Amino acid sequence: MSHRVPLGPEDIRAKLAGVREFLGKRDVGPGQRKVSIVVDDHSRPTPVSAILGPLLDEMFASGISPGNVKVLVAVGTHEFDDRRILDRKLGGIPAGVEVIVPDCRDASQFADCGKLPAGVPVRIHKDFVAADARIAISGVYPHDEVSFSGGAKILIGILALETISGIHRRHGLLQRGGEVDTAFRQDLEDLADLVGLGYSVNCVVNQDKQVASLHCGDFRQAFRAAVVDARASFATVPDTEADVIIASAYPMDTALCVLGKSRWCFRYAKKDACRILVTALCDCPLGRVPLASSARERMVQALKRRSGASALKRWLKEQHRRWELRRDPGRRWDSGHVIFVPFVEDSVRLRPDLVDGAPVFYDWSALVRDIGERIGPGRRARVSIYRCAPMLFPVQSSVDRGEF
Repeated sequence: MSHRVPLGPEDIRAKLAGVREFLGKRDVGPGQRKVSIVVDDHSRPTPVSAILGPLLDEMFASGISPGNVKVLVAVGTHEFDDRRILDRKLGGIPAGVEVIVPDCRDASQFADCGKLPAGVPVRIHKDFVAADARIAISGVYPHDEVSFSGGAKILIGILALETISGIHRRHGLLQRGGEVDTAFRQDLEDLADLVGLGYSVNCVVNQDKQVASLHCGDFRQAFRAAVVDARASFATVPDTEADVIIASAYPMDTALCVLGKSRWCFRYAKKDACRILVTALCDCPLGRVPLASSARERMVQALKRRSGASALKRWLKEQHRRWELRRDPGRRWDSGHVIFVPFVEDSVRLRPDLVDGAPVFYDWSALVRDIGERIGPGRRARVSIYRCAPMLFPVQSSVDRGEF
């Protein structure tokens, strides 16, 4: 990941100045305009607080009343409503501005908006529909389903569960950082057209989770401009010969359930390589709502939650894995990788010994000893480190960085 100098506060304000022109095109008078702003949740690295404040200032300067502004946090199927974490993500919200965390399972929160050309019925948050002007702030980084996040993709986070499921189930995984104009992206941009996303703020972050660049305006054009920028920053050549692969989950290490976004580089390692995922252990609770597009699926999932069947299944699987490791500690690497946690937030109460079957180390010396035993004494090991792994995507050579 290339080093990027962050934009200063005045640079950010200058990039956002176009929102005044956008708001000036509305037919409703300034004092009566209702504005909805969709923003990333805390599992994404977008520095929303650095962008939202200046954006609100521009809006208020154009005559928008704080009481007519609603901020929708695009949690999608993430189970999250921790106001402490939310305040950290959004920064200081002016009095009168309402912050809403949608619940994709609560049908009363959503309004019907017709169907996508692909036939998927669309139900999106009613406060987004009720607005006169609709704005989105999202980060642009490699993604395993849509090649790059950002642009219209953020709208997934304010849809009803059946619409999220209907769109996701039409598509499989893609090459992260690959072609932008995919069938999934087409569905997303059809969705943005249908519901009237008017102004899109696309952020590319740097190595310190700061704003490196902003691309604002039409959701199609601004997103694609940001992708060009992101490709120049995030392209990397995988090391296929390393004996040890170390992938840092920063800046997506705020929740354990999104660690999978950092494991892509392990697929390029040779079979017997030691794969290590480095992450912080933060007090940022985040669960997931399973996809469900029919009443029957939702009923089955509700029964599983109430009966505890899913939790029991997970517990039994973890107990079996612990028994395996007690019987043969050498099987630590059977899961494909191990996890190292160098930092634990003070408020964290539980320190897991397994995450999705992968053993967790809290002692670097113990992990190094384990790696030495696996590689063998006296052997010189080749080590490859992927800093900010979830932000990277693979290319064949350094020449390919901008040739997509």
